[in-house]
Amino acid sequence: MTEYNLDFSSHETIELPVKGPNNQEYMLREADGGAVARYNSAKAACIRVANGKVSGVAGQGETEILLVSLCLFAVNVEDDGSKIVAKTHVTEALVRSLPGPMVAKLFETSQKISEIDQDDDLVSLRKQRAKLDEQIRQIEEEQVKNEPSSTGDGLESPATSVPEETYSI
Repeated sequence: MTEYNLDFSSHETIELPVKGPNNQEYMLREADGGAVARYNSAKAACIRVANGKVSGVAGQGETEILLVSLCLFAVNVEDDGSKIVAKTHVTEALVRSLPGPMVAKLFETSQKISEIDQDDDLVSLRKQRAKLDEQIRQIEEEQVKNEPSSTGDGLESPATSVPEETYSI
């Protein structure tokens, strides 16, 4: 029989300090149960079904804004220098006003610290594949630049390329 450890008495909520535009301070917290439920419901609402089959996905970007807003809390700095984390999360409107790269990083980090969407959905896997393909391309270009064009004896040096593999998803 499988044993499960369900003792969470020593669990500490993960909180990460964030410095935003204009030096505004925030705290990124792992999602609580309510936030996870809202995020998962929003993701499910993005799935389009026709004739009993999934026909597409729409509005998935909104789920990123939602998760970040549910995990991000403003930090107020008092006159004496003490910092107080707001009791409620920031609004989706505030997240929309942040720079895109910041939102992307906050979304990715929110997913990781909250242990949701463990990069096993099709969209996430395709993004991972695209990033890996780009990294491979850059490394191969760098190898070509750094490779001597010949061995000095008139013979071409052997190529040291990694064979490409094809993965189906």
